[in-house]
Amino acid sequence: MRAKRREAREAERQTRKDPWRLDRTVYLRGSQSEVRRGRRSSFSPRRNFRSAYCLVLTVYFLPGCGRDAPLPEPTGSSAPSSKREPAPQRLANPSLSLLEAAFAGDADQARLALDQGADPNKQSDDDRTSLMLAAFDGHTETLRVLLDRGAQVDDRDPAGRTALMYAASGPNAESVRLLLDWKADPLVTDLEEQFTALMFAAAEGHPDVVQILLDYDSDPKMVDIDGETALDFATQSGHLGVVKLLSGEQRSVNSNQ
Repeated sequence: MRAKRREAREAERQTRKDPWRLDRTVYLRGSQSEVRRGRRSSFSPRRNFRSAYCLVLTVYFLPGCGRDAPLPEPTGSSAPSSKREPAPQRLANPSLSLLEAAFAGDADQARLALDQGADPNKQSDDDRTSLMLAAFDGHTETLRVLLDRGAQVDDRDPAGRTALMYAASGPNAESVRLLLDWKADPLVTDLEEQFTALMFAAAEGHPDVVQILLDYDSDPKMVDIDGETALDFATQSGHLGVVKLLSGEQRSVNSNQ
């Protein structure tokens, strides 16, 4: 019965035209392994989303373009004896600039956008916040800037996933710890599969992230809609270090009961 339910859910997914349905491992890490026996999770940015942002940022940071354009040198007798500090760049769209800065991990540009009125909780066209974009690739300093300026740590994307889940899906131990220090809830589950941040870290094989989540009271006994735990994910994906870590945690839990 459970297998039939899983097959029906997978068939339904295949009919959806959702460009975000790319597994992080396949798309970003270059591996051909997949989370959960070939099922694709929906938290990774779509391909053209990343390429579009990279194009914008590449043009923006080319020498002679954007904020790096050289200022004209003063000439003649009117030239001052010392160079004046350039005025802060005025951003045409601070909120968009903040999303771009978060994605690229540019903490200084994020500060500039926030100083010019960008909303730290404004979502992109795909309903991701700047905090989620910065968390995805572990841009810790940018995360700190956003949190200091009022970013909501447990905001959710359309699938119900938080910045902590984005960070935990990659080798981003420092970012995960920062979000947890800001009271991110490690027990939150997404809206589609009831995944936790611990399940993401276990499925992707990041033992340091798993250990931090356990230190901050993540529950290794929690199950998804199929009754599977973080240990099951790690076992299916062949992440032996995580399996050993979670197996020891499970024995400790059982001995205390």
